[in-house]
Amino acid sequence: MAEKKDITKLPVTKLREIALNIPDLEGVHGMTKQQLIEAIKAAQGIEQEKPQKAKLDIDISTVKKQIRMLKAERDQVINNRERTRLKEIRKTLKRLKRITRIAS
Repeated sequence: MAEKKDITKLPVTKLREIALNIPDLEGVHGMTKQQLIEAIKAAQGIEQEKPQKAKLDIDISTVKKQIRMLKAERDQVINNRERTRLKEIRKTLKRLKRITRIAS
């Protein structure tokens, strides 16, 4: 039988084969991969792992301040038509916005 770590990496067809060997499980062919994984783990008595949020030691207010500064710089760069610097600023802005979403 597959181990806990391997079960999430198995294809759906293999998961269905495992699930068909479980006597109390019905509707195996209509289940999605996530449903199959949950049902197999429940039948085998494996606890469900809750996804953990990434803990960041970053203050959101400082990140937002950086975003505001970069937006002001972006406007100047657009007026000066500096494409390479504009590309860098947009990439940095995108990264900082991701950080604020993860941290909240």
